[in-house]
Amino acid sequence: MNCLNVCDPSYRARDSVIALSRNRTARTLPAGFRGSGLLKKNFKLMDAWFATGGNIKFDAKLRLWKTAKARLKAEANNKCAYCEADTAVVAHGDVEHFRPKTKYWWLAYCYDNYTFSCQICNQTFKGDEFPITGPMLVAPVLPAAIPPTQAAQNDLAASFCMDPLITAHHELANYFASEYCLLVNPYFEDPELLFAWEVDQINKEVILKAGASRRGQEAYAAADEYLGLNREELRKGRYAPYAVLELLARALDVPELGDDLKIAVLLQVLDMTSGRQPYTGMLRYFAREWGLLPPL
Repeated sequence: MNCLNVCDPSYRARDSVIALSRNRTARTLPAGFRGSGLLKKNFKLMDAWFATGGNIKFDAKLRLWKTAKARLKAEANNKCAYCEADTAVVAHGDVEHFRPKTKYWWLAYCYDNYTFSCQICNQTFKGDEFPITGPMLVAPVLPAAIPPTQAAQNDLAASFCMDPLITAHHELANYFASEYCLLVNPYFEDPELLFAWEVDQINKEVILKAGASRRGQEAYAAADEYLGLNREELRKGRYAPYAVLELLARALDVPELGDDLKIAVLLQVLDMTSGRQPYTGMLRYFAREWGLLPPL
């Protein structure tokens, strides 16, 4: 089949939704999760920690992450960061704490702990589960009482999480890498390197499979158990775009197809695999298998 040679070779890094990226500028990062906005939120968290002896309950007064939703949704191109379904179809999206706030209280307002997730992946499946192997991420050490000076209080509140505006991606990656989590965070790990896909033509379904690597196998097991990424509605929902892509691939093998039509077909493949459409990871996998995209 014909390789997609009409695309910008940088398209995958620029327009990816499977491996998500974050634009760290004052214009794009929500003000309430950087600088003074983040510090104010962490002060509330600090007060709650001391008031409850560390047994924080995230009631309405502490549920302060909803203002991050619009930007997270834009970063994910309006799709669930986990299942890649259109959230307008499967369920309204949530601000999802990758590391659950009930276990990682100090990351409750950490923007880099957020993803945009459909309610089915987040609430029905993942909930407060977070499978890891080895030691848990180390929590900040708090004194017996609130520090007496404003400067010391500021330092303590600031220690809860890194400011996304002034922290480089590699610093965040190193921090989170101190804990080995089985689930894939698409901002720090590329799921396309870990997963494979299989078509069931009889039942008209596309099924998520483990990649060949050990990491791929454990990431698949976690995604299946804790996110339900092979639930029936996803298996069936993936088939329609897969069938369209397969039809386009077959059309490119027709000798009589003119150059204008061939370019139109290739551009359609580019749009389907650009990151804007649902189930991009699955579509890219088959496009690479059929020689429509270069290998990873």
